[in-house]
Amino acid sequence: MLDTTLPYKPVLMTHPSPKDAPRFPIPDGFSLQSWTPGREADWCEIEAACGEFPSAEAAMAHFSKEFLPYADKLPGRMQFLLAPDGRAAGTATLWQGKHLGGEKPRIHWVGVHPDFQRRGAARGLLSAVMEAFGRPGAENFAYLTTQTWSWPAIRLYRQMGFVPEYALPAYWKEEWDPEGAWALIDWACAEAGSGGAGSGGAGS
Repeated sequence: MLDTTLPYKPVLMTHPSPKDAPRFPIPDGFSLQSWTPGREADWCEIEAACGEFPSAEAAMAHFSKEFLPYADKLPGRMQFLLAPDGRAAGTATLWQGKHLGGEKPRIHWVGVHPDFQRRGAARGLLSAVMEAFGRPGAENFAYLTTQTWSWPAIRLYRQMGFVPEYALPAYWKEEWDPEGAWALIDWACAEAGSGGAGSGGAGS
């Protein structure tokens, strides 16, 4: 779940060489499956459960706008982590974004259902998506956007080699205060490390 006890501030992170990022296995008994028609319902359930949307219906409205017009591009880019019983436990997508000028590879909508968090699921899922950067011809650069509420996920992104980006992104319409945002994130991570009040989890 998102940690809404912190002030909300968006951040952006970049990875200068994702093909060299650490690789982690998916949990024992879990499996990976690329998007197929009908999986949008699983995406909506996961993201709503993580707190990204107030309901699965709201998530579907977003999915229909952002992804369904490009459904032919989803196979191989949108991955699902399946639990041993076949239930969709998590999802992550390698998409394209224009926050850095032109289209750049973007790690997008990483989420693990709360029922399956704290098992290494997000780490293995993100590793699986980033394996695409090792393919011939793949651009060796990636970025993602996130926010202070997802500081537990940001700890994982840092482990994978993502670093903060401070420059104002292109087409940005939200408040932009990276210094203040990263101060909050670092505080929350430090509190969690000492067993403080910031030990709550996020969907990713």
